[in-house]
Amino acid sequence: MSISRILEIGKRSLLAYQSAVKTTTDNISNANNEYYKRRRMTFDQLNMGYNALGLNIGDAQRLRQRFAEYQIFSENQFLGKYESTHRLLTQIESIFDENSDAGLSKVMSDFFNSWNDLAKEPESQYARNLVVDKAIVLSDSFQRINGDLQNIKDQIVPEVKLQLKDINQKLQLIQKINQQIRKQPNPDLLDQRDKVVDELSQLMNIRIKEKDNGEINIYSDGVLLVSYDVLNELDSKTVNADGKSQIKIQLKNGGYRINIDNGEIAGLLETYNELIPKYKEQMDALARGISQKVNAIHRQGENLEGTTGIDFFASDIQGISDFRLNEAVKNDPSLIASRKPGDAEGDGGVAQEISDLQFKSIFNEGTSHEYYQSFLTQLGDKIQENEFLTNSQKMILEQLKNQRDAVTGVSMDEEMTKMVQYQQAYDAAAKVISTVDEMMSTVLKMV
Repeated sequence: MSISRILEIGKRSLLAYQSAVKTTTDNISNANNEYYKRRRMTFDQLNMGYNALGLNIGDAQRLRQRFAEYQIFSENQFLGKYESTHRLLTQIESIFDENSDAGLSKVMSDFFNSWNDLAKEPESQYARNLVVDKAIVLSDSFQRINGDLQNIKDQIVPEVKLQLKDINQKLQLIQKINQQIRKQPNPDLLDQRDKVVDELSQLMNIRIKEKDNGEINIYSDGVLLVSYDVLNELDSKTVNADGKSQIKIQLKNGGYRINIDNGEIAGLLETYNELIPKYKEQMDALARGISQKVNAIHRQGENLEGTTGIDFFASDIQGISDFRLNEAVKNDPSLIASRKPGDAEGDGGVAQEISDLQFKSIFNEGTSHEYYQSFLTQLGDKIQENEFLTNSQKMILEQLKNQRDAVTGVSMDEEMTKMVQYQQAYDAAAKVISTVDEMMSTVLKMV
C-alpha cells in the first residue's frame, strides 16, 4: 500500500470521526430539548475498484418514531379542548358561589322565608319592607349571574381572536419551513417544524400529510390550510343564529366556514356557542317560573287597601336579565297582597301560600331549590367529566411521548460512550498520520 493511500485513509478517518464527535456533541447538548430528534452517524467503506480508500460518512440520520409523533399530534387536540373547557367551566362555577351567603340557594330561601314572616304579621310595615328587600336581593342575584355569564362570553371573543392570530403565525412559519426544506433539507428545520405542528395541534383539529422530502400539508375539516405554495389563514365572525350570538370560524379569504371541533379554540367555541347559552336558558326558566308562580298567587290576593289583581314581580319577565319587582310594589310595600279576598284583617293566607311555593313542585325537577340543585349538579358533573378527560388524556400523551423518546430521545450514557469511542478512533487516525509522517521524514533523511 502506498504512503499516499495511507495518508488518504487517515485523512478520511479523521474527518469521519470529527463529524461523529460533533453529532454526538449536538445530541448531548439537546438532551433536554423535547423536540430534538437524536441523530445517528453511519459509516461505510469507500472503495475505488479493489482499493479501499478509508471510511465514508453520510449525513447524520434523524431518528423518528413517526406513528407516535402523529398520535401525539392527534391526542394533543383532545387535550387542548378538555383543558380549555375545564378552565372556562371553572370560571362559570365560581359565578354560582354556593359556599357563601351570596349563593342563590340562600337568597331564594331568604326571599320565601320573608313571606312566612309577613304571613305571621300581615300588617307589619317592617315585614313588608323585608319582603321587598329580599325580592330586590333575588333580582340583583339573577341579574349579577346574567352579567357574569355575559362577561365570560365577552372575554372569549378577543381570546378567540388572539388564538387565531397565533394559529395564522404558525401556519405562515410552517409554509416558510416547507419552502426552506424543498431548497435544502435540514434536520434542525424538521425539529423546528415538529415543534410548531405540536403547538398548532393543541390549538385546533388538524390532519397532516407528509411528503418524502419532509414537506407537510396541513388540513382542517377537509380544507388545505398550508402547503409549499398554499396558505389559508383563519378568521372569526360573530353572527346571530336564532336570536343567539355565535362565533364562527372561516377562511380569511373567501369566508368559507371551518368546523373547529378540537383544540383549545374548540373549547372556547363550545363554551360561547353552546354551554353558556344553555346555562342561561336554564337560569331564565328558573327566574320565569318563580316570577310567574308568585305573580299568579299575588294577583288573587288582597293588600291592605283591599285591592287585588296586582303583580308582585314585573309582568314581562323573560329571564334573569330582566328579573325585577313591579315598580309600584317596590315604591309602596303596602300594595303587597297578604290575604285572600274576603278574609279578615290580620290574615296572611296569601303570604303563606307564596312562602310555601319553596316546598312545591313547580318544575319537572321539583321545587325551585331542587331545580337549581339539579342545575348545579349538571354543571359540576360537566366539570368533573372534563377534569377526568384531561387527566386521562395527559396519561395517554405521556405514554406516547415515552414511546417516541425511546427511539428519538437522547441517552446521556449512550452518547458519552460513543463520544469516548469516536475520540479514541480519532486519536488512532491521527496517530496513523503522525507515524506515516515520521516514516517519510526518516526516509528523506536517508536519501
